[in-house]
Formats: sequence, C-alpha cells, structure tokens
Amino acid sequence: MDAAEGELRGLREELKAASPEAMLTSSCQMAKVTGKFLPSTQALDLVGTIMDGMLSASPTCATAAGHWFCAVLRENGDALLNEVPDILSTIFIRMPTMQERSMRGFLLEGVGILAMFHLEAVITSLLAKPLPMDSCSDTSELWRALGRDDVSTLHILGLLLEKIQYPAGTEGSPSEGTAALGPLAATCASLEMLTTMHSSSVLRELLPELLCALLEQVGHTVGQDMPMPTASIRRRQLQKGQVCTVGNPCRLSMETLACTISKGLGERVAADLSKAGTWPLLESPQTHHEGVCQLARTLLPLGIITPQFIGQVLKWASSPTENLRVTGTAFISQLMCDPVLEDEKLLKAVLSLLQQRARDTNNLVQQMAARGLGNTVYGAPEQLKTHQKAVVETLFQASFVPARPEIREEGMRALTHIFKHLGTDAGPLVEDAAMHIRPFFNHDNDGLRAVAFSLFGALAGCMKRRQAFYKIQVRQSLGTLLLHLEDPNPQVAKECRTTLGLCCPYLGLRRVQAALAFHTQGSEQGKQEQLLRDVCRHLAREKPALLEGLCQAAQGHYSSSWPEIQMAAIQFTGILLEYAAPRSAGQIKVARLLSSLQTLGQDTSQEVQDVATQVAEAISKSPWGSILQEEENHGHTLPYITSLLCFGCLRPRSI
Repeated sequence: MDAAEGELRGLREELKAASPEAMLTSSCQMAKVTGKFLPSTQALDLVGTIMDGMLSASPTCATAAGHWFCAVLRENGDALLNEVPDILSTIFIRMPTMQERSMRGFLLEGVGILAMFHLEAVITSLLAKPLPMDSCSDTSELWRALGRDDVSTLHILGLLLEKIQYPAGTEGSPSEGTAALGPLAATCASLEMLTTMHSSSVLRELLPELLCALLEQVGHTVGQDMPMPTASIRRRQLQKGQVCTVGNPCRLSMETLACTISKGLGERVAADLSKAGTWPLLESPQTHHEGVCQLARTLLPLGIITPQFIGQVLKWASSPTENLRVTGTAFISQLMCDPVLEDEKLLKAVLSLLQQRARDTNNLVQQMAARGLGNTVYGAPEQLKTHQKAVVETLFQASFVPARPEIREEGMRALTHIFKHLGTDAGPLVEDAAMHIRPFFNHDNDGLRAVAFSLFGALAGCMKRRQAFYKIQVRQSLGTLLLHLEDPNPQVAKECRTTLGLCCPYLGLRRVQAALAFHTQGSEQGKQEQLLRDVCRHLAREKPALLEGLCQAAQGHYSSSWPEIQMAAIQFTGILLEYAAPRSAGQIKVARLLSSLQTLGQDTSQEVQDVATQVAEAISKSPWGSILQEEENHGHTLPYITSLLCFGCLRPRSI
C-alpha cells in the first residue's frame, strides 16, 4: 500500500475532526482506498470483522462499519466469486441480529453489489436457503434486494425460469408425494422478484413462458408435501431447535402464478379469477381440473397462449406423472373450445391424444378427455363431421361402459353437445345411445339423471330418419318422463320437462302432443295432476293400449328411493285407472296393484302411506271393484283380498 500511504495518513488526521459527518466521510474514503489493496483471500475475514462493528453501540461507528462493508465488496467484488456462498451465509446468519433499519440496509446493499459481479452465483446461493419464504423472512428480503429496477428484475426472472422448468421426461419429485426442492425454491424466489416490478409491459415478453412454467409447477405440486431441506440446513435447524419445514408447495406455487397474472395481465384479471374461486379449485386434488379449466378460459381471449405454450401443454397430457396429465388434459379440454388448435393445424393430433387419454388409468384424466372431445363442437364445428365416428365411439365408451359416475356424466354431456350439433347427420350410434340412456333416468346420482334426460332430448333432433324407432323409445319412456317432472332435484325436473317437450312430437298422438306442449312449454307449467289427467284423457281416446303400459311403468316406480317419485307414481296409477276401461285393460292386475299399495301403506314416509291409502280406497270403490270380485270367484285373488280387508280398502260385504 506504499502508493496510498500518504493519502491514508491524511485521512487518519481527518478522523480527528469534531464533526461526525466529517469523520464519516473520511472513514468512507479510507475504506475505498484500503479495499483496492485487500487480497481476496482475506476478504471473508474482514467482512466478518466489519459486520461485528456494525453491531457497535455507537451509531457513528456502526454506520462507518456499514460503509466499509459495502466499499470492500465494491472494490473487490470481481475477485470474490469463490467466496460468494460464504459471504452470503455470513450475511444471512447476521441478519436476525441486525434489526435496525439502516444496518440491514447495508447488508442488503452488499448482496446487490455481489450480484452485480456474480449474479448466477448469488442466485444459486440464495436458492439454497430454507423454505418456505414469506414476505417477512430474511430470505425474501435478500431476494427483493436484487431487484434494482424492472430490467434487472426481468433478467433475474429469466434465470429463475430456467430453474423452475422441469427437464423433459423427469418426474419432477425426488420421492413420491414430495415436491421437488429446486423448482419450488425458484418459484418462491420469482414471487419475491415479481413484487419489486412496476411495469407490466416489461414482463410481457416473458409472460407466456413464465405462466406456462408456473402452471406446470402448480400441476406438479398439487397434493404434494414440502420437500425436505438439505442436510446442512437440517443440521442448522436441529442446532437451533427448529422443526422441519412446513407449508403447502401448491399454494406457494399458486401465489407466484397469481402475482404473475396480476403484474403481467392486470389486477382486474387476477381479481376475476379470485372472485370465481379459481385458486381454491386449483389447490385441491379433487377440483384441480376445474381450476385449470377456469384459468384456461380466462387466458385464452388474452392472446398469450402461444404455439410454444400449447406444445408444452400437450407434453403434460402424456406425462408419466398423473398430476401433470390431469393439468394438461384439463387445459386441452378448454383449448378445444377455441379455434386456436385448428388455426395451428393441431386439431387432428389433439383429437387423437384425447381419445388416448379417454382410456387413461386416472379417472380425472378420462373425465377431462371426454369434456375436450365434446368441446370440439365449439372450437372446430366444421371439422367435427370429419372426425365424428372416432369421437362419438370414444364418448360412447366413456358414457356407457361401467365407470365412475363423473366420467359417465361427462361423456353423456359431451354426446349431448355433439348430437345437438350433428342433428340428422349423426351416425347409427344414436339408436344405441337412446336405448342405453333410459336406465339412467332413475339413477341415484342427480347429475347422471339430469344429463341422461338432456341427452335423450338431444336425440330428438337426430331422429327424423329414424322416427319409427324413436317413437317406440319415447312411448316406452313416457311414464318415467311424466313422473320425473316431480323429481326431488329441481335441475333434474327442469331437464325432464325440457326433454318431454322435445320428445312429444314423436308420440304420433295429436291431442296428447298438444297437452304435453301446453303443460311443458306454456303458462301452465307446474300443474302436475292436471297434466296427468289431460294425458290420460287423450290417451283413452287415441291409444287406450298405452294406458296399460303407463300403469306398469308407474308401478315400477313404487320402489323408488325418492318419496316424491313414489307419491307421483301412486297418484298417476289412480288417475290412469280412472280413464282406463276395466273390461278392455286386461293387462292391469288390480288385485296385485292393491297389494302393492298395501305394502306402501306401511312405508317409512307418512306422506307415501297417506297417498297409498287414499288411492287404494278410491280404486276399491271404483268400477275396478267388480274386477276384483270376478278374480276372487275364479279363486285367483283370495290372498290379496284377505290382506286388503285388513288394510281397510274393501268392505266385508264384498266377499
């Protein structure tokens, strides 16, 4: 330091100045001069000593030490590459002891200085710090110190993006059920960097790639546990008596995704997603697919789903990781609503992929594949006819081959969309669909019942070339359709009413058709008893034989699990017998019918008991009573009659 000896002697004399400001100025100058001659091998020791000085009880001494700290790093930074991890570790250890704002400012400035010389080394060292990092943690504060301006922040985000992205073909997690540490740490760091950004236009160029990587990270971490810290961090935690890392990796990833959307697309977009409940849906493994669909639906109109983004999503759908297959297939199912796939000449490949995913081992993947195939109606309606056979056959398998109710419901809903679009151009599978749907009319799953009625109604638009076939199906289903107008689920009842209105033209009975149209589409909606009376009155004139079939259909619903349907069926039976002619209705076994009503008179529901008793008494007093007498005379009904006497429906003089 011979060349600087004179300057240092002068500065030493200036340290004797009475003014603290003058003393500080001289001290800072001495730090600059000394820093130029400091060997890099001694820098770490000197930095540690200086940080001890920053804890001085004298504010002047502590401030001077802070300036020395920054000066040494600034003058020697270029030669400190190998010392970066140790210097950052020293800073990290000292931060909890330096709560005074100005002193922490020197530490943060020091990190920024090191980053100017060795950014990647600083990033690597900071990524090794413990997770999770919240906004108040020392790690978060160190990351935010790197964001000097939006341009430098964007550069750092680009470097972090490379660490978030998973190499092709990797599972992404070191052990099953645990999130990968590296991508998660980079995701959390990205959140801290994003909070320092002020301009959305700067982020725009990186936005599609960043959103894609973060959505992949959300897909990887949904339902996962926090990763175990590194061995060195675990040792430090044990030494300090700290517990293992806790947190929700998916929630941490979603926070970064939400911040990216807010900064890059605007707070209104982020607010709309929050209002729609997208984030809770994304976080739960049971509803993650619905959250992905909501997110895709929001992003598509904004023009940031690039071909590269779509290419990545297609890879996810074929990933060996189940979570990621769900994420990818759900996103694709929503892409199918948009012309973007057809525009990019990807439609044929995506349809083939969805057909494969419809046979996936994961139920949610199957469900989303069925939804995607159905959404072809909206994204590529003109191409649907070309691919009709493969699409409909795949959805037919999803709908009617034994599977979970959610998959069947999704498949039937997709078929409903497709058959409505195809109309009379629909292929021969419409006949098979009509026959397979009917057993679902009484399914205990509300969603399946509703979509089964909806699909049966959609078939009405496909049957103009198959009217004779569909007429039979409608007549066989008429009793069930009429009864489910009283379905306990309002949505099912609504779908049933709509379907009945669509099907009634195929009955081939003018007066019945008019009555159904009047009650299901006109102002008389809801008057169930009058509807049944009108239907039975017109059937008695136009097609009396159908009354017998309706009576059998009504009795088939006596064992329904819903009291509402049971009561509707009992009342329907009474109305049917009012209009059916006893002598011509040979298939109606009134004694057996009354026996069934006796059983219902002991039902667990008091309402069902009351209705059954009323109808049984009305039948016994009607012209059908003479039918009972004739059957008894032939010796066929004595057991029934005896039980009905006990039930109170017949008087003793009837025997």
